[in-house]
Amino acid sequence: MSNNDLRKSETDTRKSLANPDYKGEDYLIDLEIEKGPLSNRRCTDICCLLIFLVAIGFGGYIFVYALENGDPDAIMAPMDADGKFCGRDPGYEDYPYVFFADIEYSVWIPWAVCVKSCPMINDPTAPKFPCVGTENVPAVDGDCTIIG
Repeated sequence: MSNNDLRKSETDTRKSLANPDYKGEDYLIDLEIEKGPLSNRRCTDICCLLIFLVAIGFGGYIFVYALENGDPDAIMAPMDADGKFCGRDPGYEDYPYVFFADIEYSVWIPWAVCVKSCPMINDPTAPKFPCVGTENVPAVDGDCTIIG
């Protein structure tokens, strides 16, 4: 039985579907499909599987290479506004934390400074704390001032 024998014309299909009592009795189904999953199945995506496995292997190689030759701690190291890593760069070893001196703007990075500890300012009239100054937040005698 060919596919053309199984299909009704578009006009006949529309007429059948327009009838509210239509139950699909005249619709013919290929016997191989009617019995369930096709018996002549086969894997057709071997090429895609091989490409996927090569991509996974390449990603694993990049990961191992990065761990052996890179510095994964630098990813999480805080950085001040001048691009210096807090607690890592020379002169910054004693300042492991980053503090944002002004958070009134939506962009805080220009106001980031490295500090020894998080400032606990109880006196709002003298908001100074020890830090390594940057271009935007200069340090006077080793102290920075909260801007905003």
